[in-house]
Amino acid sequence: MSELVATRVREAATRLGLAHLATAYARPSVVLFGPVPPAEWGPPQHPRHQALWAGGCPVALRGDDHRPRAVAAGQRARVAAARAKRDQKQVNRALGELETAARDPRGPVMEPILAAVRARATLGEISDILRKLWGVYGATS
Repeated sequence: MSELVATRVREAATRLGLAHLATAYARPSVVLFGPVPPAEWGPPQHPRHQALWAGGCPVALRGDDHRPRAVAAGQRARVAAARAKRDQKQVNRALGELETAARDPRGPVMEPILAAVRARATLGEISDILRKLWGVYGATS
């Protein structure tokens, strides 16, 4: 049974994201949010959840709205600035430890994920490792 649970948690992590898991398991979370306001698509209002948002787009982007390109360009610039300030050796070490932990089907991955976040790895870098090793869940029915 625990193998089934571990499989389902890994599927959820790659399909839904870590913030969804934190909410589902009632664990504290800090979520980097954008471009839409967290009030519209963010975590539930609760003291254990913190949504960080740089602002930008005051309403959700829908339909053929062309603002996403401008918002995305600003977001890429913010990510590049954050990467320029971090210790890349520390990030690489943390991501390597995450990859090692994720290769073990019974190994815990939450602590290595948190270590990667503390080292300032991006959600994309963390998710890329998990997708590479576990793939992406797709419903069969």
